[in-house]
Amino acid sequence: MDQAPHRLRGMLLVGGGVVLIPWIAVLWAQARATPDPLASFWVVLDALEMLGLVAVGAAALAGSRWRRRLAPLAVITATMLASDAVVDVSTAVGDAAVVHAWGMAVLVELPMVAVCLSLGSPGPPAPAGDRLPQRSPQISSSRQSGSPAVAPIVVRPSLRRSTNGSAARIRSRGLSRTG
Repeated sequence: MDQAPHRLRGMLLVGGGVVLIPWIAVLWAQARATPDPLASFWVVLDALEMLGLVAVGAAALAGSRWRRRLAPLAVITATMLASDAVVDVSTAVGDAAVVHAWGMAVLVELPMVAVCLSLGSPGPPAPAGDRLPQRSPQISSSRQSGSPAVAPIVVRPSLRRSTNGSAARIRSRGLSRTG
């Protein structure tokens, strides 16, 4: 997979998170001057969005070893950003506030949601030649004499690779539901 799109999106998200820092400082100053208890909520939400953007961007820049941690973090960050956009637009009062809320939602928050979700999605499947062969579960058909016929039990590959020895004991006994 080409790393250039991931790197570009990662830099975009880290940059977006860094740009939020002065905005959070402004919100914090306003929250301290306002008796409104929700003012501190907005500071915390924007701080969490900033942390999420920086974390998702950094994970995208770090490469493939962070790729599986990227999806949940990207979805959580996208959800926070989308929720913030919806609440800002729906609670804006006055013409200037409505224009500002819609502008931020359409030009900043929702594009960041799209970038987060594009990083969190698995992408198109690999071409057939690039895929690793899939291991099929092994079916144990061992029956002991005198045992009633039972349906075979599928042994998961993760059980076969167990390091504590219990899987080897299970395989050596033969698998059946009657013991």
